[in-house]
Amino acid sequence: MEQVCDDLTAETAALRAVAAGLDEDAWRQPTPAEGWDSKDTVAHLASGDWAAALAASSPDEFLVVKEQLLNEDVDLLAVCGRDVPAMSGAEIWQWFESERTSMIAAFRPHGPKDRIPWVGPDMSALSFATARLMETWSHGADIADTQGADWPATDRLRHIAHLGVTTRGWSYANRGLEAPIAPSSSN
Repeated sequence: MEQVCDDLTAETAALRAVAAGLDEDAWRQPTPAEGWDSKDTVAHLASGDWAAALAASSPDEFLVVKEQLLNEDVDLLAVCGRDVPAMSGAEIWQWFESERTSMIAAFRPHGPKDRIPWVGPDMSALSFATARLMETWSHGADIADTQGADWPATDRLRHIAHLGVTTRGWSYANRGLEAPIAPSSSN
């Protein structure tokens, strides 16, 4: 857990370097994720981190939030109680930094195999932290592309590759498909 949390901290620092000094016009530039600008993207990360920290530190409280999300016509940003359209890019970033710090602190005391509830199936703490790393990496790439900044691949991506390999069978089963025994080849 320490390594993935340290790598999540480092990936956050890489995103911080891209976001540092953005003015409101830069925050509002559309990203490659259709319908989202950099501000929307960071708000998405912040709300996910808020929910992840709650799930890791107060599972019973998170289950109440999960019920709201599954049974009411409400999204995670509404449950967080943030008026994102009224917030500046800098305010969104401060919210993200606060939630990211809380989430990483909530993950650190867990063992890698500890189960943490989520909106979908419960996840191991290691898989959950890796999923947050993947979100940061993929959405960070959108922001970096939008801002014309470098977003180099690092060895931190090994966690994401491992998660992809270990959950491959589940991705097929989740869709009612049988996983192929061997990868297909194309000529």
